[in-house]
Amino acid sequence: MKILVLLAVLLLMFSCSKEQKDEAKNAATIEKIKNDGIRGEPEKIEFEELFTIGVDENEADTLKILKRPVDIDLDSKGRLFVLDVRDGNIKVYDVDGSWITTFGKQGNGPGEIARPQSMVIYNDTILIGDRMGRKVAMFDTDGNYLGDFKDFEEGVPDNFISLGKGRMGGFLNTRNRQEGKFGYNLAVMNSNFKVLQVLEKNSFSFEDFAKMTPQDFTVPFTADKNFIYVGENSETNYKINFFDFDGNKKGEITRSYRKLTLSDKDKEEYKISVSNMRRRHNEDETVVPKFKKSINSIYSDRNDYLFVLASTEEDFDGVNTPFDVYKDGKLIKKISLPLEVNNNFFDITERIVFKQDKVFKIDLKNQAVKAFRFSL
Repeated sequence: MKILVLLAVLLLMFSCSKEQKDEAKNAATIEKIKNDGIRGEPEKIEFEELFTIGVDENEADTLKILKRPVDIDLDSKGRLFVLDVRDGNIKVYDVDGSWITTFGKQGNGPGEIARPQSMVIYNDTILIGDRMGRKVAMFDTDGNYLGDFKDFEEGVPDNFISLGKGRMGGFLNTRNRQEGKFGYNLAVMNSNFKVLQVLEKNSFSFEDFAKMTPQDFTVPFTADKNFIYVGENSETNYKINFFDFDGNKKGEITRSYRKLTLSDKDKEEYKISVSNMRRRHNEDETVVPKFKKSINSIYSDRNDYLFVLASTEEDFDGVNTPFDVYKDGKLIKKISLPLEVNNNFFDITERIVFKQDKVFKIDLKNQAVKAFRFSL
């Protein structure tokens, strides 16, 4: 018996030693890219406004009226698809922003969407995340219903993007009523939304979550042709971890940063943002954070430039949105684009989307989508 116990102890020690060696080996292979901040004013980039899709008071056709856009994507022909959460449908526009057609409707039946939150076009198949319907609905780009993905083991996919190479990246929305907890985990999935690797775990009690805003739990992420980039939700550190498409951590991008306090002006704008997001919400009830998050959003373009919407000491001027621009992990410049999006907190009512050779702004305050073009 003593011999068996001794053997078990030796096997355990060997296993632990191997795991420690593997962890040390993995840590040694993680690339660490350190950057200093760039002093001075951001460079103003030449910017062309292409078109605006918005509320037309003279429009009689209700199928054309954009009520609450929440996501957009482009197909292989460059046509713009806009997901309208209020109507539970998709509105399609040509390359100049002219309406072509509308398909889909709100509901819980086949081909219907209860409350869509995200949309991706992958190989000219439209995938729509329906949080309330607990499914991902599929359509072709002509609007024909193709079926649903359902019965997810690790949570309903939400706010997902296509990574290419048969991979999706996005959040898994879970509710555990017995434990009274809500989960919002960032994961890598295959094209059928089977989870391959969880990158970031977040869990909150129902009671705490009811008091929270996206500023508290949102993890900024994006992807280029090679990596997934995940920004830390931090008030003190400016850090972006990057992973391969199997979910293996490959490196870290850091930049010098110091803790910043929200100004009175930012606090008031933050209250307005939360009030616009939540119905029947009193601005005076909003819990305003004292400090800014270092990184509020991350984007990538087709040339694999990384655009980081980071907090700055200066108040947002109402027009020029500053970005840190990276190439291969190196901070190469600071720019500003006249997108009118506040960089000092995460504002869910104003979304920026980089697609093909364009950048789009989804403006939920004015129920509009704007398209621009610029060049570095």
